Order: sequence, then C-alpha cells, then structure tokens
Amino acid sequence: MKILHLANDDKFLDLALPLFNSIKPSINETYVFAKSGNLKRVKLRPSRVVIDHYPFLRRAKLKPRDYEGYDLVVFHSFGDDLYPEISKIPKNTPTVWLGWGYDYYEYLGSDDLFVLNKTRSVTRNVPSIYVISRLKKLFKSLLVKVYISKSKTKSIEQLTVFSPVIESEFESIKSKRIWKGFPEYVAWNYGNLEESFIKGVEGKSIHSDNIMIGNSGTATNNHFEIVDLLSDVDITGRKVVVPLSYGDRNYSTAVSLYCGRHLTADVVILEDFLPLEKYVECLRGCGYVIMNHIRQQALGNIITALYLGARVFLRSESPLYSFLKDLGVHLSSVQELETDVMLLNTPLSEQQRYVNRYVVSSYWSKTAAIRRTKFLIEKATGRSL
Repeated sequence: MKILHLANDDKFLDLALPLFNSIKPSINETYVFAKSGNLKRVKLRPSRVVIDHYPFLRRAKLKPRDYEGYDLVVFHSFGDDLYPEISKIPKNTPTVWLGWGYDYYEYLGSDDLFVLNKTRSVTRNVPSIYVISRLKKLFKSLLVKVYISKSKTKSIEQLTVFSPVIESEFESIKSKRIWKGFPEYVAWNYGNLEESFIKGVEGKSIHSDNIMIGNSGTATNNHFEIVDLLSDVDITGRKVVVPLSYGDRNYSTAVSLYCGRHLTADVVILEDFLPLEKYVECLRGCGYVIMNHIRQQALGNIITALYLGARVFLRSESPLYSFLKDLGVHLSSVQELETDVMLLNTPLSEQQRYVNRYVVSSYWSKTAAIRRTKFLIEKATGRSL
C-alpha cells in the first residue's frame, strides 16, 4: 500500500504523519504546497515541495501522472490551495479529507453568525478592520456564488471519507444542501495527548489562578465581551493571558489596546508563536480558561487545560460544549460565568479534575489516535492492515 499526503506548509502535518507512520512507516509520502522551497512550519522532510505562488487561483498544480500508483490520497485540509487537486486524482483512488475548521466553515454559515454584538461593534469602529472585513465578505460572497457552489462542492462530492473535528459538524454540513454524493464520516483528530497536547507537563497540574482568554487573533473569539466581564471583577494580582499569535493583526492590536484600557490585572499578550512545550507550560499557569467561541475552535487548548485541571468555560451553544459534556467532562458555560463571576475564584474539585484527566487521557491518548488512524485507512481503502 502507498499513501500520499497533500498539505500546505503548516504545523499540523507534523502532528499527523507520526500517527500514519506508526501503522507502516514505509507507505507514506508527502507533497507540501508552499510559496517557496524553504518551509516555515513543516519540520518533517516531505517527499516533494510543490511551489505554489498563487494558491487563490483555485486550479490544480499537479498532473494526473503525479497521482498514479497510490492506494489512498489524504488531504490535510481542503482549502483553496489543495481541493482542486482532486480533479487530477484517478477516480478509483480513495480520498480522505481531514478537516481543520477554516476549510469548511463556509458551509456552516457566515462569520457574522459567530461574532457577538460587542466584538462586532468594536471592530466596526476600527476602520482598518471594518473596511478589510467588508471587502473580504464581498469578495467571499462572489466566490461562494462562482466557485464554492460549483468547484469546491463538486470536489467534496468526489471524496471517500470526511473527518471534521467533531461529528456534529459533519452532520451539519451534510444537511446544509442537497449533495449529489457525500463522503462517509470517520472520527479522526490531529495530535495526541503524549506527543502534543501535554508534551513537557506529563502528570503535572495547574499551579496558578491566571486567566486565559481565547486562542487566536480572530473575531470569532469574541474577546471584547469577556474583557468587559473581567473589568467588573476583582482579579488584582492575577495575570490575564491572551494568545494572539495568529489571525488578523489589526484585530489583535485592537484587542491588546482594549485589554490595556479596561483590565487592572497584568495582561500578557502572546504575539509570537511559542515552542509547543513553552506554550503548554504557559497554559499550566492558567487555572481558568475562557473560550467565548460560538463555533468549534481551540480544541487542542481545551484538551490541555482539562488535563491540567483548569476550570474551562465554553459557550453553551458551541458544538464542543455538548461534545465534551457527552464524554463526561466537567465544564462551565460562559453564560454561567456571566451570572456568577465568583466561578473565577472556584477551582474544580479534586474529583472533577480526576474525571477530566481520565476522560481526555482515554479519548486523546496516543494508543487511541493510532487505533483511529488504522481504522481511517481501512475504511477509506476497504483493505485490512
């Protein structure tokens, strides 16, 4: 068997390949699409780097012969730079889409549905954010009509398997329209507890009562509502950690300024990417983690925080909230925090911490990840390994 992995220059590939290699190391090859031969995020050496100067053109960069001889092709995301490649893959070759979120959000609704009123209001008062945002939405709406409804939709209909972050997203996307064909669902996630989520802090627990807000510099984090909430709470002597290492730079600047004006606590803005172990150690100092997303986002951060014993707040309408609750995780909702701010001074009990660590250790362990990877390959190819 030969498996070909298609990816862009992103760190997620480094989380995935070790799992596939654990099944059979010699069967995996990788094509990484990048703007130059000098990869910035992918550390593992790919089989081939495909120079892609114009990813937005939505056209295949390779030829049919480049896909001959493979038993399975795995798409690590299905964004504009990768999905056109499916047109060159032989029709009888199984294909898998490992979804990241950004690559299927357009099928779940516009970003406006996931941004709360205060965040929307503040960003509209920052011209650089508002104008660019409106232009992006206008451009995207045209693309939806011209390309997404035809080109990408047709490409999705050709896939064999689709693995979004959680199953409820699969069902939501499938029900959004009438498809001529739709891939099967198989559960699969990037990374695992031992090699990514808790690397460097195995067996350790939170050691401070600092507060983390969000996971990126994007409006769907709804930072401003949480900053307003915290501005009315006495958090003197505690740090508020705000990861803004990726996303919209103008939005991130607006968040930083707003935090400085409205919070009396020491605000720590994470502007640059940190090595994994340093970032996880930073999380270890946060006994309270607030993720104000409406859509699914920041699962890796949430898993790590739960393992370490933090009290995690998610919006009750987030699909991750119900997903984790169904697994038996002890969570608080942001709505509960809005009515009882003293929850920021109420750590989880030892029993709750034990249950959360047990659940995430069972579901996201390396052993479970390898088992899911093996099943994914067998389901897509119809062959036993």
